[in-house]
Amino acid sequence: MKIKFKTLNIGGDLLLIITGGKEHIGAITLCENNKLSTIEKVNHKDSVISDMVSKMIYDKLKINVIVICGIHKDNATKKDIKKIIYKSKKITKQWIKDRKNGYKLKSSTRKNIERSL
Repeated sequence: MKIKFKTLNIGGDLLLIITGGKEHIGAITLCENNKLSTIEKVNHKDSVISDMVSKMIYDKLKINVIVICGIHKDNATKKDIKKIIYKSKKITKQWIKDRKNGYKLKSSTRKNIERSL
């Protein structure tokens, strides 16, 4: 499964949309001044990713961020979920590194990251 990141800079803030599998909105997390506020749809666990990623970005870049997450895999096992969390963390680390270096991911680069995971 490909995990996709889509970003939009809004002033000094960041909107990040994370999707994978059947795209949807499962959870929304705001990390503002190192405090999390999360909304999650009933019977969804997407906040595991949205909380983790928003905190990682805030901790490293000190910018307020909203993460919208919707990753779906039919009949996901614990192993599948661990893999999705790992992939999301890996992409986030790479995105933060690129952002710190002043790079914006081009769509072709983003596709290469998605494929490599």
